[in-house]
Amino acid sequence: MFPSIRMSRFARRAMLPTLVHRYTQTTRIEGEDNAHGQATWTPGKSMVKRCLYEEQEILSTTEAGQVMVNVPVLMIDSADPLQEGEVITEIKDREGRVLAKGPLTVGDIKPLASMGAVWRKQAQLTGAETA
Repeated sequence: MFPSIRMSRFARRAMLPTLVHRYTQTTRIEGEDNAHGQATWTPGKSMVKRCLYEEQEILSTTEAGQVMVNVPVLMIDSADPLQEGEVITEIKDREGRVLAKGPLTVGDIKPLASMGAVWRKQAQLTGAETA
């Protein structure tokens, strides 16, 4: 086994304890378009997965000038198959308290690397109601 692969596996195992929150991902079963031409869907299978939920401040430029905006993000394991456009129904802490209620839509997903190995991904969320 190559050292970089071994390090990558070691780093992933070492970082799992920092994924202290849980998110519930619900698959979408696509339906017919409604009277307004919008696609409809019904909830399918739900899966609970490990994550780290936080809100990051980013600088946004609007017509009124620059403002700081809180953007909800989810840190997930690099092997997590979560994809852009999928739906998350809620995010909870270790004690089961709801941190964010959905439906939340997964936006841009960026890989996060350390020492050359991707060990986490960061997903931006939209539609969050935080507790």
